[in-house]
Amino acid sequence: MAILKKFTKNTYVVLGSAVVLLIAFIIAVVSGTTGYMAGKAVNGLIVAFSLIALIILAALPFVSSKIGKIPTDILLVAAGALIAVTTCVLIWDRVTLAADVWFIPVNYPEAEEAALNVSIVGAVFYLISFVGVCVSSFFDDPLLKDEAKETPEEA
Repeated sequence: MAILKKFTKNTYVVLGSAVVLLIAFIIAVVSGTTGYMAGKAVNGLIVAFSLIALIILAALPFVSSKIGKIPTDILLVAAGALIAVTTCVLIWDRVTLAADVWFIPVNYPEAEEAALNVSIVGAVFYLISFVGVCVSSFFDDPLLKDEAKETPEEA
């Protein structure tokens, strides 16, 4: 529990983005392998980029003091880029569902609409995670309080 005392606002935003990203990843995998889309393979980019971004975001608060500020910022930008690309790939994979449901609204199975709705929820979670990473990149706070230099008011 001592580690929780070292967390800053920035740490909570980064770890919150990681949690939201994990939820988005689970939704994307489940919606891509069950129901109407059962039997179809999930796009490998969604899996790979989500897992890489998740590893970066989960590890960043604990390794940032060892690697320095510039590599930490580079990793945050990389995680944001991976999440953005993953969101675009997810949306692109579901375009045919949207076309069938919204633009050809005749005789489509109900499961197709459910798959589209769940995919939209997954994309929204990816976007929330992306916004969290963007917000955390504007904090000047370190990711752990150990890294912070004491100000005269705290001394």
